[in-house]
Amino acid sequence: MAETRSDRWAIRAGASRVRESVVGICLPRSADAVTAQLAVLKAGGAFLPLDPGLPAERLELMADATTASVVVTSRDAASALPAQHREAAVYLESVDWSALPDSAPAVRADGDHAAYVMYTSGSTGRPKGVVTTHANAVSHLEFLREEYGIGPADTLAAIAAPGFDASVREVFGALGSGARLLITPPGAAQEPRQVADLLAEYRVTVLPSVVPSLLYELADVPVPPGSLDGLRLVLCSGERLRADRIAHCPWLHDRVTNQFGPTETTMTTTRTRAPRHDDWTYPVGRPITGSRVYVLDPHLSPCPIGVPGELFIGGAGVSRGYLGQPALTAERFVPDPFTPGRLYRTGDVCRWTADGRLEHLGRTDHQIKIRGMRIEPGEIETRLVGHEAVTEAVVVAREDTPGEPRLIGYLVAAPGGRPTVGELRSWLEPALPEHMVPSAFVVLPALPRTPNGKVDRAALPAAGAERPHLEAAFIAPRSPWEQVVAAVWADVLDVDGIGLDDDFFDLGGHSLLAAHVIARMRSRHGVTLPLRSLFGAPTVREFAGLIDRPEPGRQSAHGLVDLTSSTAPQTLFCVHEGTGSITGYYEMARMLRDELAVTGIEFDESLVDSDAPDPLAAMASAYVRLVTERRPKGPYLLCGWSMGGVVAYEMAAQLHRAGHEVGWVGLVDSVVAAPETANRDRVDRLLEELLDLSGRIPEREWADRAPGLLAGHMRQLDLREEQIGLGKDALEKRLRRNRFFREAKRAYRPVPADVPLHVLRAENGNWDRSWFDAWRDYAPRTVFAEVPGTHLSVMERPQLERVVGWLRDTLEAGRDDA
Repeated sequence: MAETRSDRWAIRAGASRVRESVVGICLPRSADAVTAQLAVLKAGGAFLPLDPGLPAERLELMADATTASVVVTSRDAASALPAQHREAAVYLESVDWSALPDSAPAVRADGDHAAYVMYTSGSTGRPKGVVTTHANAVSHLEFLREEYGIGPADTLAAIAAPGFDASVREVFGALGSGARLLITPPGAAQEPRQVADLLAEYRVTVLPSVVPSLLYELADVPVPPGSLDGLRLVLCSGERLRADRIAHCPWLHDRVTNQFGPTETTMTTTRTRAPRHDDWTYPVGRPITGSRVYVLDPHLSPCPIGVPGELFIGGAGVSRGYLGQPALTAERFVPDPFTPGRLYRTGDVCRWTADGRLEHLGRTDHQIKIRGMRIEPGEIETRLVGHEAVTEAVVVAREDTPGEPRLIGYLVAAPGGRPTVGELRSWLEPALPEHMVPSAFVVLPALPRTPNGKVDRAALPAAGAERPHLEAAFIAPRSPWEQVVAAVWADVLDVDGIGLDDDFFDLGGHSLLAAHVIARMRSRHGVTLPLRSLFGAPTVREFAGLIDRPEPGRQSAHGLVDLTSSTAPQTLFCVHEGTGSITGYYEMARMLRDELAVTGIEFDESLVDSDAPDPLAAMASAYVRLVTERRPKGPYLLCGWSMGGVVAYEMAAQLHRAGHEVGWVGLVDSVVAAPETANRDRVDRLLEELLDLSGRIPEREWADRAPGLLAGHMRQLDLREEQIGLGKDALEKRLRRNRFFREAKRAYRPVPADVPLHVLRAENGNWDRSWFDAWRDYAPRTVFAEVPGTHLSVMERPQLERVVGWLRDTLEAGRDDA
């Protein structure tokens, strides 16, 4: 399917003169992203991954710097792009695949043509784009096949972020060898247990890219004996590997190869097999096929064995250079004094051992790596000194705990000002990816200097374990669970004196440390919470509050889930959307926690088997009972996104008829009755067929048979194939719920009610204005508004900030009218 679609799109793209042009691909890790990459290459272009998870400012800088001729995206992912790139984008949903020819494109790319552009951090404050050619990439892929015997019998797993060059090894390492490719869901790398489950479920044989920090987490995940015996090869790269951190894990023994190589030399230059015990310094091994490696002194003469020098790399992997930066390219890519060609000057300090292996000793500059990502501190420092309260800044990596480097920002505050951690993070986050935001900040009266006036980085003090300067006043944790949570956070973050209302991320937390917290709560205290819970409840008070329930994502005894611990007098009740989930409200609740109590209404699974003539009205009736038991008197504030909005309206109508006061009803991209399409019967039929097929597969045969039997139907229904990996019971439960919601909405006939209805439409959503206008037929006081974004992106930053602003404004207007 990807082959056919990429052929068709390549023909269309070729007609648009993509050849030798840079084409941006703004899509999360997915089959669509792979299809788009193939299409760009077949059309003779070079693809530029634009990870939708990056800040908009950084995406704009990357797209503008490459003068991308076009950006391929989806309506969901496009919300991350700046406006000018959204307008010129090609949306996958708008491509009529059936109208394009099946034949392969006639365009052929030469070896020296650009294949892709990958951005790395830049020391001048701007990231730099590395241009990799077809010849560079093919040389590396041929090495993978020959060195490791990757072929049709293998299954490779893709877990790297789209903008990380290791993603090319994952995708094209599989496609170029006839192997199967498992594309893990976006964010999977933040859930080590999910990764381990997927590796076992899909019988992955090769993990072509994993950073050491994630590998340590995987090694600590308990797995059933034998479930990962088929995993024969793990390729690790990105930062120093400590073999002692994985020595206890039997399924990793003798299967891990440590790789080394910068983006400028196409992913990998040297490799070595990891031993079972950490009796090594930092060996990066021997050169791979097609690579030339030199350790040279300042005069570009070879260093003797054991003598440190700078590492220079030559051979088939040396890339074209930096896009649009000829001076920097000339500085880092120098003539090879030993053979025709060029060498890349890495800035790494290495030495040869007596047995012909390379050891990595450090850097000649300040470049560092955190979680496998290359970072130029100067880029962060430039952003920091742009803050009005900062006059000087230096960023370094410290490894006070072995194997766990942290990024620390040292700064001198402007006279009369001392910015809080929250203010600094808020200043950095719009421009820098998460891994480039320091985990701690240290304010100094002055930066230490050497006798010649340069900043003395070696003299910078340790960050210390004391609580940083936060906006929240310190309140000691009180309840047993609050004390447990604070202790776990203190252990993971290496911070003393964590307060009840301290924010995990302001204390230096990030996604990988969040995974540490979840793992330790499970292993030490028997508490199982999903990773997303920490993002939705980032303070000790809020996170400890989740532990009062057995599992936040599971149906609670009362069906109501408090998304904030606010004591505000008013409660906003948010109805689950069309999958039955309330997770879409987590971030919104966090943004409103200082002004409203926010409570989610979870789906009542018992309704699936009910025989009510109007299932949606029955659903609303059950939820009205929950709400009135919690708050016997109004005014009631109700909110719903997507189908949840329709249920919220019906709840408001029932409350109004019962004589209760309804203060506000907010519908986010909800239509009173979605247009029936010619596709309806087909979707119904496919859903029934999928349930029937699933029912025929015994539980014990699920892993072997389900992917092959169900994947086609899942794709036709626009359902993620990864859901098959959830297991038979979980998938069938979701499918029956899906069928219930479709039938409930179809049977619903709203009754007019004079309630204050506020309807927000996504400008790039699924329905035009006429479908929203129908709400006035039932609620004459309906007020309409619009917000940029798609049906999904309106509940994510940055669009979510506008949604919350709309909510605040309309609530305030309602209070004034009252």
